[in-house]
Amino acid sequence: MTKEEYIKEMRKYPARNVARKIAVLNNEMFESKRIINKVDWHKFTRSGKFKVGEIGYSPWILSSMMYYASYSNDYRGTNLNNNEFFSLVNKYHILDEWKSKYVNDRRSTIDFLLGTTQKQFVYQKMDSLTDDFSRNYEILVEIPRKYCCKLNTDIITKEIYGISSREYFEYLLLVILQAHNYPDMDLISADFSSITEYRKDCYCQIIKQFAVSYQDIREDVSCENFFVKSPIVHTNYDEYIAFDIFVLFMKLNDGLYWLIRNYYHQRRSNIFVNEFGVLFEYYFEDLISTYLPESVITRINRKSTKTKRADWIIETENYTIIIEQKSCLAKLDMKNDTPNEASIGELCRKFIGAIMQLDSSRKNDLTPSMKSKKIILLVVHYEKLYLHSQLRERMKISKYFKSSLSGLIDQVYFMNISEFEKLIALYKLNNKLFSELLDKIYSSIENQIIDSMDFENILSENKEVRNHYLRNKINHMGKLMNEMSIKLPRSKNINP
Repeated sequence: MTKEEYIKEMRKYPARNVARKIAVLNNEMFESKRIINKVDWHKFTRSGKFKVGEIGYSPWILSSMMYYASYSNDYRGTNLNNNEFFSLVNKYHILDEWKSKYVNDRRSTIDFLLGTTQKQFVYQKMDSLTDDFSRNYEILVEIPRKYCCKLNTDIITKEIYGISSREYFEYLLLVILQAHNYPDMDLISADFSSITEYRKDCYCQIIKQFAVSYQDIREDVSCENFFVKSPIVHTNYDEYIAFDIFVLFMKLNDGLYWLIRNYYHQRRSNIFVNEFGVLFEYYFEDLISTYLPESVITRINRKSTKTKRADWIIETENYTIIIEQKSCLAKLDMKNDTPNEASIGELCRKFIGAIMQLDSSRKNDLTPSMKSKKIILLVVHYEKLYLHSQLRERMKISKYFKSSLSGLIDQVYFMNISEFEKLIALYKLNNKLFSELLDKIYSSIENQIIDSMDFENILSENKEVRNHYLRNKINHMGKLMNEMSIKLPRSKNINP
């Protein structure tokens, strides 16, 4: 089945009906903490109803279906019953199989694996949402206040909504709680009479920030992946339907990030892009200073040389860890089943640059003491990227790959900031385990143990390891929930 044929099927039904079906199923999966569900699918004939088989669905499948539903409108077609809806699900699976014909060589296979995991795995990591919120709140709100940076999120949220960045998150949480209970976001009759601390106009503005019309969806270059930005659809009847509660909850993590980024982008300013990297460095410095003694930390002076160098050196009893931070994000058009080849290539270019910086610091910035120890080259990236082993292989066939990098790529270990937070806290909390994990990292590099090249697989063997820094030291989510539990009594339309 082609895209055009599937759109033709969708046009038989009002798009708002499809959105409501999707919203109900997504909310059910969210409530039950399942990301894959199966139902019996029946067909009706003159002789009666009979079971065809089971149909499987997931939130990323349902939200992808919403993209194709946008080619319909709310004035055509007939009401949509359950069996008709699951027939559409089944046809989407056929469409999905049709896409796979483009996976026919090494590059396209790697790209498919990278894009698919970036699209799907985020739904499987919902338990890390509170940690991600606390990290981003620290980076975007607290650190600018602490270090007097050019970026002031309070000024921007007050200009747009008339509220502080802290209040922005309170309103966003209100929207999420409402959508969790009632996917139809009624802007007119939402009852604010019992929560006088909040303004209804701000609540409605936040809803509109994450809402898109059918035309917006059709014209979005990210196609099926548009829902990563906009999990609420604005119907032809001026209704707002939160069809993807998973992604709406994720907005606690990245909602302010994209609000600020778009604010500067619309003004053709690079302030956010430049400043976010600086804020991430401040965050990283605060993190390692919390758990490591000053004597083991070296901040590499990159201004003293024309050659780009790494950011940090950490010297432990047995290891010298050279670290390069990367605050860049993968583009949205990379995070789907048919990812943009140029976007993956651009990500490879940035990481190849990081590898070269690590190698430069290994050659030029180590003391004799550091050189005498086992050396780990480590890239710590802000973005949650999956399948690091495949990312390495993709770099090797990237147009940015150089012969001088042969063998070097496999010497570098990749870790996202969440994984690094868990690791570095162990230096102080459980130094024995910290050393054991470094041994495993070093061994995986030396022996090219593919499974261990993803630190998450190593951590899975130590399930007791939690994110101490975000949950015990910072814990902005806990503070926000405590404040809102006081402000927000139960009401018939908005429940805490």
